Amino acid sequence: MEILSNHWPLFVLIAFFVAVWFWIRFSQKQASLRQSRLAELAKRKSLQFNPDPTYQLVPAMQYFSLFQLGVERIVSNAFSGTVASDDRTFTVHAGDFLYKAASGKNRQTMATEHSFVLVSLPIGVNGAVSVRLEKLVDKVAGTFGLPDINFESEEFSRKFYITGEDKRFAYALFDPRMIRWLLETPPPDFIVSGGWLLVFGPIWSEREFERRLDWAGDFVRHCPRNPK
Repeated sequence: MEILSNHWPLFVLIAFFVAVWFWIRFSQKQASLRQSRLAELAKRKSLQFNPDPTYQLVPAMQYFSLFQLGVERIVSNAFSGTVASDDRTFTVHAGDFLYKAASGKNRQTMATEHSFVLVSLPIGVNGAVSVRLEKLVDKVAGTFGLPDINFESEEFSRKFYITGEDKRFAYALFDPRMIRWLLETPPPDFIVSGGWLLVFGPIWSEREFERRLDWAGDFVRHCPRNPK
C-alpha cells in the first residue's frame, strides 16, 4: 500500500497518457471511416473525390466571406464535378474547410472547421442574399433598424430571415414557386452570391453531406433562370 501511495501520481499520469493515446487512435479511425464513406458518396453522385488537404481554393469561393477568414485556409475531402438533372446542368464543389486564426489575450492560434457545398446557379453573377430560419435575435435586430427583406407571403417573411442589398434580385430569385418549395421543405442556412449557392455548417457526417447535396440540387431545379 505504501508503494501505491508513493507512486499514485505516476499511475495517474500514465493512465492519462494511455487515455489520450486511445482517444487519438479512436479519432483517427473515425476520420478514416468517414473519409471512406465520403469517397463512396462521391462515387454514387458521379463526382470526383480528393481526400488530400490543399491550400488551393476554387474561384467561386471568392464570393463568400467564410472562405476569407483566417490566415491558413485548407480544403480537404473535396468533391467536384458537373451534375445534369432534368434540364439543368450545374457545377458542384464540396468538402471540409479549415481555417486558422489567432484569438484570445495570448493570441493563440485556433482552428475552425466547416463542411460546405457550393453549387453553380442559372442566375448570372449579379445579386447576393443570405437566408436562414428567423430567430429571436433577428426580430430584435429588426427593431433597431436592421430589417430583413419582406415578401408578399407573410408566412415566408415570418419564417425566414433574408438579407441583401438588392431587393429586386431577392424578389426575382424567390418567386412563388421557390417560396412554396422552401416552405414545404425547411432548408439549411444558405447564401447566394456571384451566381453560386453556399450551404455550410459544422463538420457533417456522410448522411448529412448527402442531404445537403440533394437539397442543393433541388434548389437549382427550383431556381428561376436569370432573375432580374
